[in-house]
Amino acid sequence: MIGQRLRFCGNSVRPSLSRVLGGAIALACLCYLFPGIALAHALLERSDPPPDALLRASPAIVHLWFSEDLNGAASRIVVWDRYRHVMNEGTATLVPGQPRQMEVGLKPLPPGSYLVLWTSVSAQDGHILRGSYLFSVKVRGPGPSLAGVPQGGSGQSFPDSVGMASILAHWIQLLAAITWGGTAVCSAYLMGGKSEGFEPEVVQGEQLRRRALLKASLAALILSSGVELLLQAYGLAGNAWGSVFTSSTLSALFDAQYGKLWIAREALACVALIWMFVQRQEGEREDGHTTTPATSSRRVARADATWIVAFLGLIYLYLLAASGHAASAAIAALPGSSLLSGSVFVDWLHLLGTAFWLGGQIYFSLALIRALKPRLDSNSSYRAFLAVLNRFSPIAYASITTFTLTGAFNGKIHIPGWYAYFHSVYGWTLTVKMGG
Repeated sequence: MIGQRLRFCGNSVRPSLSRVLGGAIALACLCYLFPGIALAHALLERSDPPPDALLRASPAIVHLWFSEDLNGAASRIVVWDRYRHVMNEGTATLVPGQPRQMEVGLKPLPPGSYLVLWTSVSAQDGHILRGSYLFSVKVRGPGPSLAGVPQGGSGQSFPDSVGMASILAHWIQLLAAITWGGTAVCSAYLMGGKSEGFEPEVVQGEQLRRRALLKASLAALILSSGVELLLQAYGLAGNAWGSVFTSSTLSALFDAQYGKLWIAREALACVALIWMFVQRQEGEREDGHTTTPATSSRRVARADATWIVAFLGLIYLYLLAASGHAASAAIAALPGSSLLSGSVFVDWLHLLGTAFWLGGQIYFSLALIRALKPRLDSNSSYRAFLAVLNRFSPIAYASITTFTLTGAFNGKIHIPGWYAYFHSVYGWTLTVKMGG
């Protein structure tokens, strides 16, 4: 593992060690985090009337079936005639007891062709997908102008600029959450109460850098999560910034499970960030210098405080798993709950494996190794560092095994068939991941 790849020459480490580790971590981020951002959407599976149908009489309703639960307040069905007159009878609603089905009543339709425009908003991850299709009554006639209308059915095209911004915000959120969980767990387990072999300066330096890394991760997490929610509201408002903060948009956003879990996740991150500022480490003065090293009992107490931050991070990762497609899959779910299911648990294990492996390496590179550099001439710190690496190796191996096995399961959930694999962003990025 990482300990087996490090080479010490006498009492010195190769000068390029940090840069090599930094490059490896950056590559790992691209290979293992990017596929996670291609979250699933509520895809249109079938419809009544079906696309391109020629009906003998005017239908009474349009009925659509989707691949996952819908946010009924935000999802839409609109039917146009050739002049873009709305032929709906009322607004579209979810079918009672069927959260994946939506229907809308129709006015009597004269002979001709009609365009069905639909907008699906996932109740789990809040993502928006739009599409349209034509059907005809008695005769096939000219349909309405498609200028400005999103075309295609249930396929997923490459995201536009707003979609790419949302992807970037979600990527930063994932990286920050993994850094939070991995750093806190590794520091508490590897250094808490077991750091007597290190020089006091190394212990103090690790604490300073670990706290700075956690604060930066939490701040980036809160900010990127807020940006992602803002872009979700922009999509719900019909890509109009002036309607983002209207009551209807906010209601559609926060009445769904995604919005409620977003509030819970944001609250957890804020509590963890406040805790990091409240729990000032022993011996740290306002000017950032250190005083007398803490005793072993105080080190254990600080480790306990770090475990609290780690525990909050693990809960955050679970809520993140429950905010995605795994909740909609509802495999082995408890009755009446989409938050407690086998699919969510497996997705959570996938995030944990990535956090302990990738987040652990980020912690080593940016906190522990940098704290160790000024004291490389100390044999005690050198031996203590090797002991820490030996304790980390089983975690790393178990983490790699965990996210590999659970990743295969998640791929099956996200990609129902080979067509979806080759025609979705998720499939494309999964190919990049396997190649890396």
